[in-house]
Amino acid sequence: MFFEEKLKERLSRYYDVTEAEQVGVLTFDLVARYNQRNAGYVIKKSNEYYAFENNEFILYKKLDKPFTEAMLEEVGRFFKRDSERLLSVHDEHMSSAVTLIFETELPIDEALVKKIQKFNFYKSFRFGFKGWLHGGLMLINPEEGRGLSNKYSKKELTKFLS
Repeated sequence: MFFEEKLKERLSRYYDVTEAEQVGVLTFDLVARYNQRNAGYVIKKSNEYYAFENNEFILYKKLDKPFTEAMLEEVGRFFKRDSERLLSVHDEHMSSAVTLIFETELPIDEALVKKIQKFNFYKSFRFGFKGWLHGGLMLINPEEGRGLSNKYSKKELTKFLS
């Protein structure tokens, strides 16, 4: 519980954080949303000639059991069918990132560790003209101070472990 409270405190500075939210078939302990909109205009703001949005979503869940290969398959299904429920794809949408963080015991099976590290999710909307979506996956064991992630989330992992 201590890690969850610390995570919520850190994320609430920059993100809109909600607790116990269901996204598709999965229920998360915390869901954090960040939206950034940039625009260009001439003389006054009503003369806008372009705008684009970037979104970031962090979904956290504490697991009572070790992460398994079946859970990794469920994560893949979540990204394919439910991750778009978080975002709104429109003309100004540029990019979105959805990162799943699971607090759990890290797997010892080397084959599963490699599958987690190689996990990749990317989806473009209308050939990239309406933006794209990247998927990140992190497993964190705060008691050991260690974590595991896919390539997309590797840079972020150290931030969540500290």
